[in-house]
Amino acid sequence: MISKNYNYFKTIVETGSLTKAAEKLYLSQPSLSKYISRLEKSLGIELFDRTHTPLTLTYAGRLYLEYLRNIDVLDRQLLDDFSEIRKDLKGEITVGITSWRSGIILPSLLPEFRKKYPHIIVKVEEGKSYTFESAMLNNQVDFCLMTVPSNFSFATSYETLGMEKIYIAGNRDHPKVQRLLKSRSDPNTMPKFEPALLNDECFIDMKPGQVLHRVNQQFLEGHDIHLKELWSTENIVTAINLVHQAFYFTCIPGLYLKSEDPPDNLVLFESADPLEWEIAIVYPKNAVITRIMRLFIDVLKEYHGCSL
Repeated sequence: MISKNYNYFKTIVETGSLTKAAEKLYLSQPSLSKYISRLEKSLGIELFDRTHTPLTLTYAGRLYLEYLRNIDVLDRQLLDDFSEIRKDLKGEITVGITSWRSGIILPSLLPEFRKKYPHIIVKVEEGKSYTFESAMLNNQVDFCLMTVPSNFSFATSYETLGMEKIYIAGNRDHPKVQRLLKSRSDPNTMPKFEPALLNDECFIDMKPGQVLHRVNQQFLEGHDIHLKELWSTENIVTAINLVHQAFYFTCIPGLYLKSEDPPDNLVLFESADPLEWEIAIVYPKNAVITRIMRLFIDVLKEYHGCSL
């Protein structure tokens, strides 16, 4: 706690005399004597040994002096912290992000953000996209990184990061996949996939309520695709691993290309009919975007700009 009265005590200790301390503090000696008497009375113990000249501290007085020095350190730290907060270089934010996207983005993004802004604490709430609106409106998260469209109501707003491609994934040993790989003109480019090739195939979809499920359904219905088998999961990683092991097809967001260890037997195709969705920062409508939030959003934009 910052108080000039503490300075009275420290000045007496420095000068070793009530008279000299009073002169230095521009106080009368009786006033300073009353201050010491009130202080010792309030603490219930003597702080000065008055039998010595110059004045010396008792054991309790030395403990009290150490306490005041610690307070000085804490005062300076508190003022520094307030200064950093005023500059928005220190603080805390909570970000909502889907679990699979978190596993790809955060291992590289968080260390980079921490390096730039070491005093900003980033907390992460992982989950399903359809749970995030209530989390935002209940102040559990400040904003969410997710896809648009969503099931969200008029109570939220969003700031776009860009369009993200969605790829069709198949098993390398599948006969159709092998034919497509052999027929492409440039082996260094991503092969094209005609949607009609999914007819009579096994496809892994997401569960109802997930944005990718709606995108998949619109894609399949829009091309009048009749599947041999349709299987659903809540986890994109599960879909990827199933395609890796068996003759299934699924749709995968472009962010997956930044994965460190994609399955060797997985082949990604660009749909001949472009398939994509919008990636955005979603937050409560009329929410104040603080500078700390803006700093993190800017890093997200830079990251996604390299991956979209």
